[in-house]
Amino acid sequence: MTSIDGDLRFQGNDALTSLTGLDNVTSIGGNLSLSSNDALTNLSGLYNLTSVGEGLYVSDNDALTSLSGLANVTSVGSSLKIQGNSGLTSLIGLENVTSVGEFAGYSR
Repeated sequence: MTSIDGDLRFQGNDALTSLTGLDNVTSIGGNLSLSSNDALTNLSGLYNLTSVGEGLYVSDNDALTSLSGLANVTSVGSSLKIQGNSGLTSLIGLENVTSVGEFAGYSR
């Protein structure tokens, strides 16, 4: 599978440490939401992802230290929100995003 037509959500998975297995996904038609996954340290399984059709949300993943798995994302259709990831110290990994539909926000 290289594209997902709808949403992809990982929420409240306390034991989730990796997104390995999503390596072939290049586009998500809906939202990509990663929230409250307490053991998730990186997003490396998303290296081939280039576009998100709607929103990209990364929130409250306390062990997350890097967004580098999103390095090939160039467009987000609506909102881009990064918030409440207490271990995240930089936005490196988002430097190739050239288009966000409506809103981009960041908060710790």
